[in-house]
Amino acid sequence: MEIDVYNFGDSSINNLNAHFFVEKRNDAYGSRGNVDSFHNFLGRKLFDTPSAEVMVFSENKTYIAGSAVVYRKLHINNADCLVGIMSGSWTSPENRGQGLFSKIIDASKQCVRAHQGDFLTAFVTSTNASYGRLKAAGAIEIPSYYIFHENFDDTNKNVDFEIVEDCDFRSIYEKNQSSFVYSFPDFCSQYLDKNKTCLRIANEYVLISETFNAYKVDLLTYGNIDSLEAVISGLINYKNAKGSKKLFLFSTDIDFANLCTSLGCSILNGYFMMIPVDGMLAPKNVLIQMGDKV
Repeated sequence: MEIDVYNFGDSSINNLNAHFFVEKRNDAYGSRGNVDSFHNFLGRKLFDTPSAEVMVFSENKTYIAGSAVVYRKLHINNADCLVGIMSGSWTSPENRGQGLFSKIIDASKQCVRAHQGDFLTAFVTSTNASYGRLKAAGAIEIPSYYIFHENFDDTNKNVDFEIVEDCDFRSIYEKNQSSFVYSFPDFCSQYLDKNKTCLRIANEYVLISETFNAYKVDLLTYGNIDSLEAVISGLINYKNAKGSKKLFLFSTDIDFANLCTSLGCSILNGYFMMIPVDGMLAPKNVLIQMGDKV
C-alpha cells in the first residue's frame, strides 16, 4: 500500500487525480461532491496557516482511502495554537475493516506535526463510526450539539425578526465569541457572502445559509442567556414564516444547547475531537458555531 500527500500550496497538488478522488469518495458515502467544490473548499487560502493537504492510500494504482487536513488557529488556554482539522475522510467499501481509518489518523497527525501544530481535530457525532477510532487514538472529547427545530411552534410569536440587507459586519465580528482566530478580512471571507441571509433579532445578528432542507445557522451573536433566548425564539419564528424546512444550529456550549431544548429543539450529541500532537494540555472553554466548521 502506498500513501501520498498532496499540498494545495505547491505543485504536488497537480499530481492528484482529483476527479478519481472525488468519485471514489462519492461512491463510498453516496455523496454528490464535485471537483469544483473540492478545489474551492480545500484550495482557498484565507488564514495565516499552512495550505490544506490531501492524502491518498492506494493499491495497484487504485485509490482505496483518502482524507484531507485543513489548518486553522484556535485560541485556547490563553494562547493561539495551530490545529489540523480532518475533513472528508473516506474508505472504499471493499477495503473497510482493514484499519485504514486508524492509518489516516496517524498520517494526518504526522502532517500536523510537520507544521509544528498542536492538535489534530475532527468533528463527529456520537453515532459516527470514526468516533471510536479517534477516541482510541487519544483524542480529548469536547462535547458538541447538533440542534434541530422541525415542528411549527408559535409559542414565542411576539419576538420579531428583521431581514437586514446591509449588515454591520464589523459589529458581528466584534461580537463573535468563537475560539477560532479570525482577522477581520478572514472573518468576512469565511462568513459573509452573497448567499447568506442576515437577520437582526433583539439587537443581535444571525447569519443563515439555506440548504435544500434546512435553514442552517452559521453564526449568531448573543450577550447572555436572556438575549440568546430572544434570538432563538426569533429564529423559530423566521423558520415558521419561511416554510417547511427545519432550523439547524451547532454549538459546543452546553448552556446554548439546554436553552434550545427548552424551546422545543431536538439534539444530536457529538464531539469536537482533539488529539494532542506533542503533549499539549487539555483545552478549556472551546466555543464553536456552525460556520467555523468549514
